[in-house]
Amino acid sequence: MRRSMLGALCALMAAAGAAHAEGLEPVREKGVLRVAVYKDFPPYSYSEGGSYRGLDVDLGKALAAKMGVAMALVPIPASDESMEDDLRNAVWKGHYMGWGGADVMLHVPVSADFQRRVDQVSLFAPYYRELIAVAHRSERIPELASLSVFRSEKVGVEMRTVADQFLITTDSGAYIGNVVHFRSFDAACKAFGAGELAALAAQRGQLEHCLGAERRGVAISAMPAPNVKVFEWNVGMAVKADATDLREALAAALAALRADGTLQAVFDKHHMSLSAPVGG
Repeated sequence: MRRSMLGALCALMAAAGAAHAEGLEPVREKGVLRVAVYKDFPPYSYSEGGSYRGLDVDLGKALAAKMGVAMALVPIPASDESMEDDLRNAVWKGHYMGWGGADVMLHVPVSADFQRRVDQVSLFAPYYRELIAVAHRSERIPELASLSVFRSEKVGVEMRTVADQFLITTDSGAYIGNVVHFRSFDAACKAFGAGELAALAAQRGQLEHCLGAERRGVAISAMPAPNVKVFEWNVGMAVKADATDLREALAAALAALRADGTLQAVFDKHHMSLSAPVGG
């Protein structure tokens, strides 16, 4: 009996979370846009000093302001399973514990292939192009033409990331002895800044934020993996598949932010490149 009651309560809580994201009209009526971002994902969204900061947080505020409403942030943990689970929890259903169910989620990969796998949501309005890259000290690695330099030089990575998996598995594990693992990107960034590493591999936005405005003696190069297409992707937004009016309003707001220079200013604030999306 208790188990069935718990199941019913969980279902009600999930339905309550999902009720927050039904399109543009409720957003205007409440005067609030609920924006889902990832927890603990610097420099895009992270807690510091009791408040959330980061590029996606600033973008969410700017989008809401352009639409004439306030922003309510919905930080979500990244799923251990898949991006599909993140979209389910954040946008189209909500988590069974009652959180999620935002109007829009930021920092979502936008591609035709991924859209075919997630028909419960609409992926749209890419705001920049991300890629896996390597920051390297010019005096030790003047040019990153191939991975062979990591047979002798050390490269730092955050554990269980795309960069980590690629570097430890490619070329039959030839570089694994010089791949230095860190529990967080922040720790890897500090080690690189202290001169403990010749290179640091991660998403370009993370590397640029790590280096800040002063990048003397350090270059950022694309990961030398010309045949790996997944190393570049468009980053955009997701709403429920049937929230057509909300999608159009958000796309228009983003276009306005790009046109008036606000989007560029947000990227400049975080020392990140605003690379144009491919096809977007």
